[in-house]
Amino acid sequence: MRPAITKKDNCLYFQGKFCDFPAEWSDITLLEEGWFSIGETGITLRLAEEKYQELEDLLEKAEKSKKKSLKIGKFFSVYTDGSAAPTNPGPGGWGCVMYDANEKEVASAKGGNKWCGNGKMEITGVTKGLRLLPEGVKAEFWIDAKYALNTVGAGPLDPKGPSGWIKGWKTKGWKKADGEDVGNLEEVKALWRELTRHCSAGTKIDFKWVKSHSGVEGNERADELAREGRKKFQKK
Repeated sequence: MRPAITKKDNCLYFQGKFCDFPAEWSDITLLEEGWFSIGETGITLRLAEEKYQELEDLLEKAEKSKKKSLKIGKFFSVYTDGSAAPTNPGPGGWGCVMYDANEKEVASAKGGNKWCGNGKMEITGVTKGLRLLPEGVKAEFWIDAKYALNTVGAGPLDPKGPSGWIKGWKTKGWKKADGEDVGNLEEVKALWRELTRHCSAGTKIDFKWVKSHSGVEGNERADELAREGRKKFQKK
């Protein structure tokens, strides 16, 4: 697909022979080999190589423009959450929220999936939280899911590259220690890209565990966002 891609306000407009639609740039997730997805729609599309690069450049400029307003250099706290309910697998939702040093909420995001397991939403919540975080800052990153925390590796983010389970999976060609394929591979690869981006930028992130539903404001807020993201996929 080779559409014209233009940016206006918070939207990117795709116009071509086979398409004519807008999408908020924050809803677009780059995948691999020219593919990208659009928010909660479940839609994935593929662009020609030069158009994919153009989209990547536009998204990068939009991210940088937004993050300038967050006063780079400050300290941030990020909380993430994700789950499938009322069954697992089932309708899924993810949420993330970021606070500044004064504990003021400065950014948040949410979304969902029609049918998935908890793990997919937990990993997506972390990935989206990393997208909220400006490059080069200091941050505490609070995760209540051990699966997601073990994936990124508890403790400081190593500037030489991601640690945790994800490092081993990448080294083994996205295979687990037993040789089986890594689950939620698309989401895990997206997480890898965000982690390596922050490593390269010198972002100082300390990944920590927070007990879920223990009254911690940020965790409760992330859970609320995840429920909101899931709501549209649940039967009324």
